[in-house]
Amino acid sequence: MVVLEQMLIFLTLMLLGMLLRRLGLFSPESQRQMGSLVVNLTCPALVIAAAVNSEERISFSEFLGCGALFVAVQLLLILAGTLLPRLLRAPAEERGTYNLLLGISNFGFIGLPLAAALFGPDALIYLTIFILINTIAVYTHGMWVIADAAHRLRPARILIQPGLWGGIIAIALYFAPFTVHPALAQAVTMLGQITPPMAMLIIGASFYGTRLREIVQDGRLLLFCAIKMVAFPMLMLLALRPFAPSEVVLGILMVIVATPSGAFTAMVTAVYHPSTSHLASKAISTTTALSVLTIPLVAAAFGLG
Repeated sequence: MVVLEQMLIFLTLMLLGMLLRRLGLFSPESQRQMGSLVVNLTCPALVIAAAVNSEERISFSEFLGCGALFVAVQLLLILAGTLLPRLLRAPAEERGTYNLLLGISNFGFIGLPLAAALFGPDALIYLTIFILINTIAVYTHGMWVIADAAHRLRPARILIQPGLWGGIIAIALYFAPFTVHPALAQAVTMLGQITPPMAMLIIGASFYGTRLREIVQDGRLLLFCAIKMVAFPMLMLLALRPFAPSEVVLGILMVIVATPSGAFTAMVTAVYHPSTSHLASKAISTTTALSVLTIPLVAAAFGLG
């Protein structure tokens, strides 16, 4: 029920984005500008807010242990994201987009509420650790593979990406010997809360004009969605289960690998690789719709939730 309710919320906002595009209130240029705002400002704020508002604290040794496991998971995601587009025989210009579609899931918008409902609020700290690791990976490896020749980020520019520093600041504040002033924490939280609705509006606007027949006839996209939502989570959990220190951590791993492709990819492609933004929106919409069935399926297979 939690997943279904969350999907209905996203679907409503996406339909609104499509309507705004249809009415001419959402243009491709405004879509690009809003995407840049979310990528460079509100998403980093969302991650920082998760760190400063965390009520359940774990020890630094626990942090390092889970961090090492989640780094290994992230490396596996990068490896799979590099190999899968080639196995799908995707055109060269689409490989970076498929890479991010596999490696960037909807951790914040679906993963956090799902983890809280299934495993309790104390489990959110584990997902927060992975989100921080994934954020750093996205703004380094991810931004490098997605940018075309005209927009490619040089290493020096990667180091000044707001998302990268958002992750670093979040980790530092989590273990800092002081607390952030409530007014500042609330401001950052409010800024981060803009992300989910704005992201869904952008995806809906990007999806405007897409026909169901277009998705059904895209065999490569459908195969990717089947692998991303069913085969890949099953294989990853089978491989990682022996290394999970508890059922809660295994459940968080399930959330990491089984959630649909994240809205972030659509916004990044809109800014840095516009020629594949439509593909990203189709994949995100399709995996989001499928997740209503696939997440419960994966969870049931491993006795989670």
